[in-house]
Amino acid sequence: MDNEITLLEDRLRKRISRLLSKSQSVALSLPENIVPVTTALCEVLQRLHLAGFRSYLWGGLVRDLLTERVLRLPRDIDIVVDGARNDEIWELFQDLPGRRNQFGGIHVENGIGFDMFAVPDAWAFRRSLFPADIEHVPSTPFLNVEAVVVDTQAEGGHKRRIISHGCFEGLLSQVVDINCESNPYP
Repeated sequence: MDNEITLLEDRLRKRISRLLSKSQSVALSLPENIVPVTTALCEVLQRLHLAGFRSYLWGGLVRDLLTERVLRLPRDIDIVVDGARNDEIWELFQDLPGRRNQFGGIHVENGIGFDMFAVPDAWAFRRSLFPADIEHVPSTPFLNVEAVVVDTQAEGGHKRRIISHGCFEGLLSQVVDINCESNPYP
């Protein structure tokens, strides 16, 4: 199963890199309705990066990148931010329509909805269910198939970091299971 997990991780890295590419030729190869999403995503991630924060994608977009042959338009994009607090994220995006979301994070609109939260301000860490660090974020989703985060920055020729808590195993065995039963937002 380790080889199959490695193949899934490589597929995910490739698809994330393609999604975050600023290359015009890559943009032309994406579905037409996805190009504005990638532009908006890159703008949001750039703000976070310039402020000195590390950002990770997770949730439905990452699940869809793993399971779908063709990327479809996401309802929203979930971003977890390491090295920040929610108030700092809120301050960065004051010029965009936004609000606090039900998960304890920030929701902003930039052509598409972005749900962002700072690691220490997430519901599971505020309740002390897990240590408040990026390593434990994949332990917090209700379902195993969403228990993965992917670093938005690949640096120095290193592979993009992926942290999983049973996501790949669930996808490979085709078993959807409860990952965090105490999650109040199934």
